[in-house]
Amino acid sequence: MRRRKNRTSSFCRKDESHSGLARVLIERSKDVVTILLLPAFFAFAGMRTRIDLVSGASSLAICALIVLVATTAGKFGGTFIAARVTGLGSRAAASLGILMNTAG
Repeated sequence: MRRRKNRTSSFCRKDESHSGLARVLIERSKDVVTILLLPAFFAFAGMRTRIDLVSGASSLAICALIVLVATTAGKFGGTFIAARVTGLGSRAAASLGILMNTAG
């Protein structure tokens, strides 16, 4: 017998021992957490970042290089390669990579 793929979130699988109330609360709070609380957390963490503690031109250049590589190569490059592998054209893959960078 083949097992059907569960389409619910990984936090709320029907084969786990959650009560009905827990499943309902998880499903209803998932959107609020994803749309409101998660971006608020990252915005708050970003505002508390102390870039002025990086002293010297070489340290600042290394910091800028790490941020540039992490954002551009990580998101854009990964999305571009995945889109090309799945059959999208170069222009569409680049557009998708740019959109991924704007998603945060």
